[in-house]
Amino acid sequence: MEHQKAQREMTLEAWVARLPECHNARKEYEALKAEVNRLTKLAKLELVDSPDKYSDKINEAHPLETGRHDIYEQAMEMVGNRHGKYELVDLVNWLLIENAKHPKEKLCPECIDPIRLDEDGECPN
Repeated sequence: MEHQKAQREMTLEAWVARLPECHNARKEYEALKAEVNRLTKLAKLELVDSPDKYSDKINEAHPLETGRHDIYEQAMEMVGNRHGKYELVDLVNWLLIENAKHPKEKLCPECIDPIRLDEDGECPN
């Protein structure tokens, strides 16, 4: 009776350790353990953005710097509607193409609505 109780209380790892190395259950256990360890490390992985030549400009465009919370809200919606990296690349690509269509136009930083500056760089309002 004590032997059966001891077997029930034995951990899976202890049970597998008693198996011969060539036993399929032991091989499968070791493979699963390695995969669990890999996934655990991946889950704890802290992803950090790599700074690039755009980082300072991106930081300067933050609404705490510009006060343009309306544009930031629109950006949050546009990004929130995309769930994959390629979809975000497509979004940025589209924005760059739209910007390239109007190379001399700039948005007035003081206007609430996105109003484009005239040729002299002045706000039409």
